[in-house]
Formats: sequence, C-alpha cells, structure tokens
Amino acid sequence: MAYSKSVTLDTNSLLWFKASNSYVLVSEKIKELIDVYLEDKEALDEVLTQELKAFLEQCKTPRTHSEILTESPTITSAISSYFQIADKCIRVDFDKECYPLFYPMIQSYAVEEGAAVDASFGISKQADVISIQEEGENRYSNTSDHMRTLFGKFNYFLLQKIHELQGDLTATLHGSAAIINDTPLLFMGKSGSGKSTFAALLALNGYSFISDDMIPFDGKANKMYWNPSQPSIKIGSREIIHQFEASFEIDRSKEIQYLALNAPKQTWAHMSKKVVLIKYEAEAETTISKANAAEVAQILIEDSWICADETHASYFLSWLESIEAYHLRYSNFESAVEALKSNLC
Repeated sequence: MAYSKSVTLDTNSLLWFKASNSYVLVSEKIKELIDVYLEDKEALDEVLTQELKAFLEQCKTPRTHSEILTESPTITSAISSYFQIADKCIRVDFDKECYPLFYPMIQSYAVEEGAAVDASFGISKQADVISIQEEGENRYSNTSDHMRTLFGKFNYFLLQKIHELQGDLTATLHGSAAIINDTPLLFMGKSGSGKSTFAALLALNGYSFISDDMIPFDGKANKMYWNPSQPSIKIGSREIIHQFEASFEIDRSKEIQYLALNAPKQTWAHMSKKVVLIKYEAEAETTISKANAAEVAQILIEDSWICADETHASYFLSWLESIEAYHLRYSNFESAVEALKSNLC
C-alpha cells in the first residue's frame, strides 16, 4: 500500500507506486495524513480529530468586518451633493477625501439642490478609518484597506432607501444581472472575467440591465433588485464600450471608469435560476457548456455578502440547489447574445 518515492512540486507531492507504476498528485496535507496512516493507524485518528477541531474553529470565525466606531464622527470640509435615483432624492455629505472615492459610483444621478430630500448620508474619514452615516447616525466604519466592503455597505444602505426595503436582504451577490427575451440571467466570474462589460453592452443594446458588481437578492420575495451603482469599466474594455456608446469618453489616466445608465422602467425582477460563468477570451469562439452549482458557490461565497440570519441562509441554500449553471466563453458580443438566446432564453 505504501508509495515508493515522492517529490515535492510547489505545494503538492507527486507519489510513485512501484507495484502499479502509477503516479498520484496530492496536496502536502494529504501526504502528511498518508504518512501518519502508514506509520500508525491509531495515530491517524488523533491527527484527524485535531485537524477537524481546527477546521471547525476556523468555520466559526466571522466573515464580515465588525464596526469600528460607535459614535458619529464630524465631517470636515463637507461637499454636499444631491442625487435623483428612481423616485428618491438622496443627499450625501462627503468628506473631501471621500468625495473622489464614492461620488463616481452614482455621479450620473447628480442634480441641483431643490427637491425635497428623502434620505441623507454622510461619508467621512478620520486617520485611516472611513465612516458612513445615515440621518446623522453612524451605520458602518472600517479602515481604508477594506474599500470593497465600504463601497458595498454604502450601496446597501442606498438600496434600502431606494427600494423601501424593510429588514435585511438575503444577500448581495457578486456579479451582474440582465434580462434577455424576458429571461433574467446572472453573470458571474472572477475579477476581470468580463461580466461588468457584458452587462453594460446588453444595456447599450436595448436589453434590461438590473445590476453590476452587486446583485441585491431578496429570498423571501424571490426578487433581485436594480442596483443604482454604475457599471465599472476597466481599461481593457473601454474601446468596445466606446464602439457602442460614442459619448463614453475614454480616460486612460483612470483605473476604473463608470458608464452612465438610466434607471430601468422596472426596478426589480424575479430571481434568476440561470447563472452564467462568463469569460471573455480574445479571438475565442463562442461556446456554452454546462457548469455545476459548486463552481457558482465557490465564487459567490468568496466575494458576496450573505445575511447571517438562519432564515436567509435557508433561502440562499435553496436558491443554490435550484440553479442551472453554464460556462460562456466568447470574444464576439453579438455571437454570445445569440448563443444565450438559443440555449437559455
């Protein structure tokens, strides 16, 4: 049963079994367990018990960052801006250091002061801590090295006001959403896979755009909501966006640019059960193939916010069990849309 020779390859071990002349690649952890088993089977039970205890303790560690400040800091040199988002007028007082970080996300909704304000927020920075206030009370604070979390929290608070949501959402899923031929679709993938660009192109070609980067999911109502945050367009995708939207001016000095889109007529859709793991590859032929829910779960759990409430966890798990997952690789936008229509819509 023992292997005859082994070598270390990066973080793995390659084992050779003389009796079968077979080679097996395993992780270093698995090799350690094999070695313990071959030396002393009873000792393996103790090792596994300790490993399982450590694993379960790690699972108890919270995934989210707790609030740092409990009182509302003063906003110095405030820049006050007003935004008309759907039927709500939102006022945001920005600290001068926070203005260039948060303002571009919703700048296309900016209006002159005048309308009655439905909700007010403040965003400030003290030392390295950024805080988000609502109606003068602190809602969330974190250090500036957690900007993704801070952007997500601000967007979440906006969503609650815009859609008049009571209580928590089930999740805000990392991905994009749009509707093709009355079929709601979710587009997901690792950063740089092209999901934001694809959703933006759908919007520019007359399809209903629901969300970019963060998909608000209400499990109880089985709905996903429009996210007002504008699609973020990275440097490599700006030429194709400009081809479809001449008014989109390319600024290569910015790492990220936002594409201004109007609010859709319908600000929610039934939660999609079709998830597309999208990947743009230069000169690739358009292909669609089946994926599995485990691939979707791995991507979502890493980058999404999921409510810790047991009821919402049940909604999320039930949704995952019900989805149809697909891989889409493409280089031509029109070809990709036709493939989606033929196979999913």
